[in-house]
Amino acid sequence: MFSSLVHWCNMPFTIERGSGMSAAGDKLNSESIMSEAYIVDNITLITDKTGKEYVSKTQLYLPPEKATVTEDDKIKHKGVTYEIRRLLEFNNWRTGAVDLQVIYL
Repeated sequence: MFSSLVHWCNMPFTIERGSGMSAAGDKLNSESIMSEAYIVDNITLITDKTGKEYVSKTQLYLPPEKATVTEDDKIKHKGVTYEIRRLLEFNNWRTGAVDLQVIYL
């Protein structure tokens, strides 16, 4: 990955990992991980993880050196908790390793 992009990844956010379900069916959060990413407030029409069209208003660009997320995680940014609507991974063409995750909220 471009080293210059990693320098831009300095905006704080929190990854909230789920540990299961409560009796009411709500996801329980067991772990909160502080990390940094390049966060963009940009309105983009996407197809979310369920196949429906969705208007994403915030995207996070996260290099794997900082942290990794899954679609089951939640993102907390500026005091608001968001569901991950779509998760894209860009791979290094030489090694096949993940170079960048783009998280659509």
